[in-house]
Amino acid sequence: MLGVDIGAHTVRARIADLRGGDVVSSERAFTDPEMDAEARVDQTRELITGTLAEADLTPDRILAVCVGSSGPISPDGVIRLRTGIPGFLGLDLRTEMQRGFGWDVVVENDCNLAAIGERWRGLAVGKDNFVCLLAGERLGAGIVLDGRLTRGHRNGAGGVLFLQLMRNPSADEGIAYLTRKFGGGDPRTIFRALATGDATAAAVIDKSIEPVVSVIATVGMLLDPELVVISGAVAGAGEALLEPIRRKLAELSIATPDVGASPLQHNAVVTGAVRLALDRAESRYLAQLATAPA
Repeated sequence: MLGVDIGAHTVRARIADLRGGDVVSSERAFTDPEMDAEARVDQTRELITGTLAEADLTPDRILAVCVGSSGPISPDGVIRLRTGIPGFLGLDLRTEMQRGFGWDVVVENDCNLAAIGERWRGLAVGKDNFVCLLAGERLGAGIVLDGRLTRGHRNGAGGVLFLQLMRNPSADEGIAYLTRKFGGGDPRTIFRALATGDATAAAVIDKSIEPVVSVIATVGMLLDPELVVISGAVAGAGEALLEPIRRKLAELSIATPDVGASPLQHNAVVTGAVRLALDRAESRYLAQLATAPA
């Protein structure tokens, strides 16, 4: 199985065996986060080719492939409506990832994949009602209700642009992005300062988490999830980040869900991509197996 996570800054790939065990994982930072779609696709394909070579595998040995990216994605793998990746709007990502490899590729929204990954091997194992927030550079949600991933009519469930109706100018900007914007430095440095009780870092974080807090409060009232998972690389900040989020939620004086940090962190999306690829392979190659006549 091959799972791929294409972000604005980084692309990750993971090859797994039939049990989901990690065979080879690799990643690379894009040379320019503002590059056009063609260059981003080329660098992604180069990473995939290198990952196959490291695993000593030819493309025909891959049974299923799942690629994740931001934005609502049509069933045929085209990115629709909006995306946080320059040049990807309207891109037929499925065709681009199939070209030359001969694979049947499934393309899925990155927030949905993060939710799948969390339920498989993350904080939401065993949970049937939860929301997974990718909250690093961009802000979006993967929603699982009654054990089923919720995609919506146009695969657009989980978008948070409703915050614009609340006059929030940072409607789709994540914690890391806003921390860099308000703090003027590397978010990891600010998170480390926050953990030591630095007052300046605390003020930056308090401002940076406002959109996330609004989303958690809103989905808490609308969907009544048991858990909200803060996923992506910002989850590595742990309790230093969770404490101000929980405090602000408590100030709203409403019933709110439990909030936790993902143990998968920046690997949540690629983990979910591997899981969805496994599901694809199982349905394709095992569905024809039937119980022998008695």
